[in-house]
Amino acid sequence: MSVSFTLEKRTNLHDESPIRISWSFMGERVQSTLGVSIKKEDWNEKSRLVKADAHNHNGQNADEINFLIKRISTVVMDVELACIENQYILGKDMMKQVISDALSKDIARPEDILERCLQGLKSLPEIKTRYYKDLAGRYYKFLCEARNFYISVDKFYILQELFGRGERVAVPTDKFKPQKERGGLEHMKKILALVLVLALCLTAAASLADGVAKEDIKLGVILLHDEDSTYDNNFIIGVKDAAAKLGLSDDQVIIKRNIPESNDCYEAALDLADEGCQIIFADSFGHETFMIEAAKALPEVDFCHATGTMAHTENLANYHNAFAAIYEGRYLAGVAAGLKLNEIKEAGNLKGEVPMMGYVGAFTYAEVVSGYTSFYLGAKSVCPDVIMKVQFTGSWYDEKGEKEAAENLIAAGADLLSQHADSMGAPTACENAGIPDVSYNGSTVDSCPNTFIVASRIDWAPYFEYIVKQKTDGKAIDTDWTGTIATGSVVLTDVNTAAAAEGTVEKIAELKAAFVAGELNVFDTATEGFIT
Repeated sequence: MSVSFTLEKRTNLHDESPIRISWSFMGERVQSTLGVSIKKEDWNEKSRLVKADAHNHNGQNADEINFLIKRISTVVMDVELACIENQYILGKDMMKQVISDALSKDIARPEDILERCLQGLKSLPEIKTRYYKDLAGRYYKFLCEARNFYISVDKFYILQELFGRGERVAVPTDKFKPQKERGGLEHMKKILALVLVLALCLTAAASLADGVAKEDIKLGVILLHDEDSTYDNNFIIGVKDAAAKLGLSDDQVIIKRNIPESNDCYEAALDLADEGCQIIFADSFGHETFMIEAAKALPEVDFCHATGTMAHTENLANYHNAFAAIYEGRYLAGVAAGLKLNEIKEAGNLKGEVPMMGYVGAFTYAEVVSGYTSFYLGAKSVCPDVIMKVQFTGSWYDEKGEKEAAENLIAAGADLLSQHADSMGAPTACENAGIPDVSYNGSTVDSCPNTFIVASRIDWAPYFEYIVKQKTDGKAIDTDWTGTIATGSVVLTDVNTAAAAEGTVEKIAELKAAFVAGELNVFDTATEGFIT
């Protein structure tokens, strides 16, 4: 068990960031905010405490905030010790309530904390906690009090199989195992398991056929970062555009930000299902294995994952991959880059003998490689002697690292830069150095008015509209979905004519029409002579 405190990236109007608390409690990872904000320069990252003499806009000083941090650490330890000694299991929601209650009531002894916890459980019989698995492979929401509080473990399993809930108290099967059953009980459980599987299939089929009423639909979205990331912000724009077009209310779309590529993604998915989401979407490559586990746990919920690759091999009816042919957009952006390089060359302002582009990439994944390859092919189609250097950062979002990579490429002689990374690092370096920039995921013209040319991005609104409509119409969502320029899923921002070469807008429009008509393919192996 460990308790840690960190500052969130987001800030309030006073330039203060919330203090976030996370702890491991009996195998569970629990996260919450402390309810206190402080400026970044007043936070000691090493000690995880507020620096002496600091205070926030509410007048809370370092001593008060640090006392609260230490008090929470002590309470978490006391609660866990009390639960271990008494064999009690708490769900995350109840754990947060107990901690809050213990702090507000200033309860000191572990025994008192546990008693307060039990009172809370008994007074809130319908509270939602995490999911637990039974022998038939189904998941239920249960209150968890004690190992043998009302009924024996064996009886609990039978009641759970028959009625889905049994008594008010439940025991998660991965925590306490029943003794080996004898003859008839084992046979009964096998029969019940088959009946439940059949019932699940029939229920799923009926649900698919009927669809979900539009006023009842709920869409959950899991993001790796937040609005500060151009990548994640692009999904936020997409889902909001889709919601507006579909006429969904604000409470029908739930967004969870800053969810790392870890078991936190699985927990976030379960939380969204708790909140009534019938469709759950995650945006980062590393979320995939955790989304798959959630899909196995909740067969009645559809899980959709951007950039993933495993849906076609997992063969889960409720797990789906989605992406778009963004290389088409990168090709067009590359054409804009090539036209700019021609302009620089004609003016005699090249740094070297031939035009050179720099490219900041996140990882050596196929998505990144195909992206910079298509960008290069687009540039080369109008600027035949162009060359390109690529530098990787090893991270999707590392503003400092991306800026340093861009500066290195500029120092190496790059006349123009582009990127497949999610921060403002590279565009900022270009603006500072006066180097033309082709961005990604959105326009940076407000921050970089002198150097931003254009950016390609995936418009996720069509996909969000599609999955919601499939769910409301009672139709299956495609296992693998790919959007293109022709479907409106690959788009370019407005060209910044103040920085772009003359004729860029017209050339992009011409080639876009060729993509839509099927006359242009980025990786046309037949034309290149690779297919005979």
